[in-house]
Amino acid sequence: MPLSTQWPHHPTKLSDLIDHETLTVIVSGACARLGRALTVLDYDRQSGVVTRIDPLETRQNFEPFCQLLRTETRVAGGNAACERCDAQRAHQVVKQIVGQRCSQTEGYPCHMGLTDFSQVLCVDDAPVGVVLAGQFATPEQKEIVRRRVGRIVAGEHREITLLDPGAGDELMRLAAQIKSPRADFAERFRREVENLQQIATAHYHHQKAEYETRFLDRLRSARRFSTVTTLQPIRANAEQLLQIVQQYCGTRYLLLFCNVGEKDTVLTPLAQVGLSGGHDGEPPGLPHFNWAKAGLPRHESEEGYWCIPGGAPELSRGVRGDRAGALRDAACAIALVLGDAFRMVMLFGPYEQPVNPERERGFLFEMSRIISWSVFLQLQSLRLYEERERLVATTQLLQHRFKTALTPIATHIGRAKMQMTNRQYDASLRPVIEQMKAAHELSLQLGRSVRDTVRSAVVMIERDDLKFELYPLSVLVANCAEGFVARAAERSRELVIDPSVELLPYAEVDIARLTIAISNLLDNAVKYSFPTTRIQVKALLDTAEQRHAAIVVQDLGDPIPPNEIETIFERGRRALAEAKMGKIPGTGYGLWEARAIVEAHGGTISARSVETSVYMRQGRAYRVSFLVRIPLRQERA
Repeated sequence: MPLSTQWPHHPTKLSDLIDHETLTVIVSGACARLGRALTVLDYDRQSGVVTRIDPLETRQNFEPFCQLLRTETRVAGGNAACERCDAQRAHQVVKQIVGQRCSQTEGYPCHMGLTDFSQVLCVDDAPVGVVLAGQFATPEQKEIVRRRVGRIVAGEHREITLLDPGAGDELMRLAAQIKSPRADFAERFRREVENLQQIATAHYHHQKAEYETRFLDRLRSARRFSTVTTLQPIRANAEQLLQIVQQYCGTRYLLLFCNVGEKDTVLTPLAQVGLSGGHDGEPPGLPHFNWAKAGLPRHESEEGYWCIPGGAPELSRGVRGDRAGALRDAACAIALVLGDAFRMVMLFGPYEQPVNPERERGFLFEMSRIISWSVFLQLQSLRLYEERERLVATTQLLQHRFKTALTPIATHIGRAKMQMTNRQYDASLRPVIEQMKAAHELSLQLGRSVRDTVRSAVVMIERDDLKFELYPLSVLVANCAEGFVARAAERSRELVIDPSVELLPYAEVDIARLTIAISNLLDNAVKYSFPTTRIQVKALLDTAEQRHAAIVVQDLGDPIPPNEIETIFERGRRALAEAKMGKIPGTGYGLWEARAIVEAHGGTISARSVETSVYMRQGRAYRVSFLVRIPLRQERA
């Protein structure tokens, strides 16, 4: 493989990045410009092995002294000694740059005493090869070279032996002819190495892009678009995509947060891989992601994305609730917005090998964007399905109400017509008038019926009408409350979401309808509480049995008379003094609707009104609390 098989496809060695023919052309030009030979060595990062990959005749542009020394037919072991010297130098300079971003051009003495220059080839800060050039000697160095040649001639050198008796004198003569280095040679050598490095980097990024493009195409083909009626198939497809990503990227876990409700800022953990699961197929207890607390932009007219590194304040502020601490070793997160409706955060656990998220952010974004569009389109499909279901139910109910009211109207009008036809005297007008009165009254009833039907169609439900799904109550309640914060502030109230809300567990609920119930309680609290007071949303968990969760909405306002604590949940009933009835808008349907939904879930809703010592302009304030108890699991028939 030209690159490492594991993403992010780090460069391995130079020969994997530049083919032999291209390298031949590059090195040929460099040798011509420098007037010296280049020794190009591969460096395999995984094995640490150095291999010579000179594409040219090794003696091209060598010093005559070095050419003779490396001619094995006359000097046995000379070429092998030079190659060992090159390899030792390569290992030495690679070791020196570990932890640094780039290498420097440095001169060094070879094993025979000549001055050579070396530089490490780096691609994206990873060493992939070493380049050597030089073969110079100052007058002082020439004496060192002659002494070492003398040892070879005397047979004192263990590795090098003269096979030709005349080679010793020739080496001595050629040593005297070795040139001193030019003052600008190091800089010229550095430029040649940088040219080679730029070409290798371009080849690497081209190959890496091809690998990643093939993977992204595979990820796109794994998406499934079909009609959905619950969140479960959306979760299943998202987890399938995450498994593909986990296998490719080599990350310990992946967690996908998104807003199920339109424009929610508290994102639910929709899918995950790599984290321990719950019992009996339940999802593990997972945190949610609070977009607003993370400090990410809340209103976007265009798509945008942010790469959040692990340990960043945005990540620690955003990941909230159950098991949030267990995700502190996350490597990074990609936060993404599609328009102004859909937000998604993909959290990446630690990688099997070092990854620079900032450098890889482009690929991470494209990968996250493919998954986010898949989830977004499926959520839109789910919303359309739910809206169609509501419209169908409302239409059927309206048809029934109209039919029930119009049938007797038609009967009365028919009888009136018969009397007007068969009676020829004035007395016959009296029953006609009576029948027309009855028709008029039924028409009025029809108008009221239509009005009530439109108001109550959503709450006239049975348990069988609900679509139960496992969903984090922490996200559902937080999103409901977040939606009323601004409205409360406009009416001079402060709505506070207690930290206990973040600890609410998963429960089997009808997400849309339970959202309506909690929203109705919050709407009442904003309308009926006294100005400049605080509305609190809290949560309780049945720690003894861990079978129910409790949600409390509490405010300061007018009292609820003891004899009306139960009746306020009746349809059309409002527990307000007559003087305030016309000042605060309402129909009396909100609490009735909330109770219908909660009881359909098998839960309970209750109210409490406690006198306080606080006096306001409106009078003594009472602490009014509404408690909703929801079972975590639904009973199976």
